[in-house]
Amino acid sequence: MSMDYDAIRRRVDDMRVLFEGTGDVDLEKILRNRARSLAARVAAGEDRTVVADAIVLRRGRNLLAFPVAGVREVRAVKTAALPFATPYVPGLFQVRGHSHCMLDVEPFYGEPESLESGSIVQVAVLESATGLIGLRVDAVVGPRQIYLDEKLETLDERKRDFVTFVTRDLTLLIDIERLLKRPEFVLSA
Repeated sequence: MSMDYDAIRRRVDDMRVLFEGTGDVDLEKILRNRARSLAARVAAGEDRTVVADAIVLRRGRNLLAFPVAGVREVRAVKTAALPFATPYVPGLFQVRGHSHCMLDVEPFYGEPESLESGSIVQVAVLESATGLIGLRVDAVVGPRQIYLDEKLETLDERKRDFVTFVTRDLTLLIDIERLLKRPEFVLSA
């Protein structure tokens, strides 16, 4: 088996940008490189095990993947900030006459943004065992199959409990039920 050093160099450069923060993430470049890599594997006839069919969303510099079956929709909503709320549960929003909590995972990975009442933000409406919730997102990257051979083993312990899988391009496959069990997302009086 021969090594494609150009592909390895491109992947290292992409990761360096993500880790060092030396510039904006060039998402198009990452996706183009991933597509080239996947096309090469298909052309070589490799058999791959699918871990999940997912929808990939971007929040800050993170790529978050959720199983397709659990994603109802992604939409822009008007928010209502919660007084004294944590950055993890910054507010509420309405969809079709029903109010839902909006969660934000960005405080785990970076500087939390404040939320003003009346702000228009994007949310992914996700199904959970307790009903619908919204996860604040910046953009929809698109659908993706996540394969077992893409697994990256290292991840901070604090983030590991709700992340079921991390790909080499740092896409995080999130388990929504585990995420909702985090103490940061538990609302109590």
